[in-house]
Amino acid sequence: MISAAKVFEDIAAIIEGISGVGIADLSEDTDLLDLGLDSLMFVRIGRRIESSFAVSLTMKQFYDDFSVIGALWGYLQ
Repeated sequence: MISAAKVFEDIAAIIEGISGVGIADLSEDTDLLDLGLDSLMFVRIGRRIESSFAVSLTMKQFYDDFSVIGALWGYLQ
């Protein structure tokens, strides 16, 4: 089983790799909608989350329910 810390690290690495926002600037309270990401980045992050964690995540869910890293983190644990 993957640890909670590892899940957060993986989420943060995905976000950093696509958005350029440093891992040190991300916390469980970070709302991706406040980072100034364009829609393509948001979609790419969502798709990478799906493939990395083997989950199904609609873009509506991602925008509405999981744009805050802590909510996404809780869902993926």
